[in-house]
Amino acid sequence: MSQLKFANLARQDLQEIHDYIAEDNEVAAERVIESLETRCRALVDMPNVGRKREDLAPGLRTVVEGNYLILYRGIAGGVYIARVLHTKMDIENMLLEGQ
Repeated sequence: MSQLKFANLARQDLQEIHDYIAEDNEVAAERVIESLETRCRALVDMPNVGRKREDLAPGLRTVVEGNYLILYRGIAGGVYIARVLHTKMDIENMLLEGQ
């Protein structure tokens, strides 16, 4: 069975995304999180679909979902979600902060 694993930082990213959007609209926040989680689950079946980002980290790939970038790696039997960041963020600095 394929696995979907989230780094603690990725879970924190999702919570922060939810909280930020929910300040104005709880329904929209739930919709965005569901969309991101659905996209993450889809990666389990197609782990090579994302753009390779070896420049950021070995084995890292990215896909865009709405205004967010999902950073992930294929792992044995599944996918590991490293971060979920807004596309306007400085991704390189965010990755350095998370190390």
